[in-house]
Parts: sequence; structure tokens; C-alpha cells
Amino acid sequence: AIGIYALNVFGDASVTSSGAISAENTFGNAKGIAVYSIYYDAIVDNSGAISAQTTNGAAIGIDAANYFFDDAMVTNSGDITAVSSNSGVARGIEATAYFDVTISNSGAVSATSYSGGSAQAIRSVSTYGYGVVENSGDLSATSTFSNAIGIVNVGFYGATVDNSGDISAQTTDGRALGMYVYSRFGVSDVYSSGDITVSSYNNDANGIFAEGGYGA
Repeated sequence: AIGIYALNVFGDASVTSSGAISAENTFGNAKGIAVYSIYYDAIVDNSGAISAQTTNGAAIGIDAANYFFDDAMVTNSGDITAVSSNSGVARGIEATAYFDVTISNSGAVSATSYSGGSAQAIRSVSTYGYGVVENSGDLSATSTFSNAIGIVNVGFYGATVDNSGDISAQTTDGRALGMYVYSRFGVSDVYSSGDITVSSYNNDANGIFAEGGYGA
């Protein structure tokens, strides 16, 4: 189940949305907005409320991906809820790209996964570029048996997070992280003024984990 879907091979894939979106599935993935470009930019600008819920599968509020030689950009001010009830992952906002990834969020984002799947409110992954996440919204990541992370930002040549929102990450058996920021061949920079609450009953709980090949 996908609320809005866009795919382009030899051009930008772009979606601008301001309406409420609800995607529900029983056996399969549920995505509010899914935008994919093979060789050019993947761009999302959303201001509406998004709900993505599934019983068996992945639940993702916004999913933006570039596969080769370009960037992914997500701007969101709407509230997002992603819930996977049975072993699937839950992602509020996910953006991946061959080069740079930029996520700017001011909405309240909640990702919840039960029965084994991980939960991440915001996930940014740059394969061979830079990752930048700017967040001022309240984030919540909850998982029963796997990792719960408020913000994931992985950038090959650099990863930066500027956060002023409150973050909650809670899990029973997995790791609980407010932020995970990693760069293999760059610097990981974190600026945070929001409250961070992390809880794991049987594993590690860290507010901010930052690591960079050239410093953090």
C-alpha cells in the first residue's frame, strides 16, 4: 500500500504534498510517500499528516531514494506515524542516495515496530557523499525486540545533524539510541539542544553515538 508513488529513470522524481495520507496493509509494506529516481534527484516536500501502518511488512512514512550518481532531499513539516505490528521495520522518514542526502524536518515523527523489527524516526544514508539532517520536531522510536533510534545519519564523506527537537528511543531487547551519526571518510558533527530520552531493558542505551574516520 502506497499513498503517493513516483518513479523516474532519466530525470528527477519529485513530489509536493500538503494533504493527509493514510496507507494501510496487512501482508506487505505500507508507505505514505515513495519517491525513487534511478539516475537523478529524488525530492519530497510534504506538509500534510502521514500514517503508514502494516501488520506484516515495513512501515515507512516517507521513502526517498536515488540509486546512482545523484542526491535525495526531503523537507517535511507534517506529523508522521509509522507502525509495523509483526516483525517489520518502521521508519518515519527514510532517504538514501548515491551522493548527498539532505533531510529537513519540523514535524512530529513516530516510528513503532513490534515483534522484532527495528524502529527509526529519521534515517539518512549517503553511499558516496554527505548526509545532513536538520530536525526541530519531536521524534519517537519504539521497538519491542530490536533497535530503536531517533536519528540515523550515515555519510561517506561527512555526516552532520543539527537537532533542536526532543527525541525518545525505547526498546526492550535492542539498542536504544537518540542519534547514530557515522562517517567512514569524513567528520561526524552533531549539534543538539533538544531533550533526549533513551531506554533499553536488556541492552545499551546511548543519547548520542557519533563516529567519524576523521573525527567526531
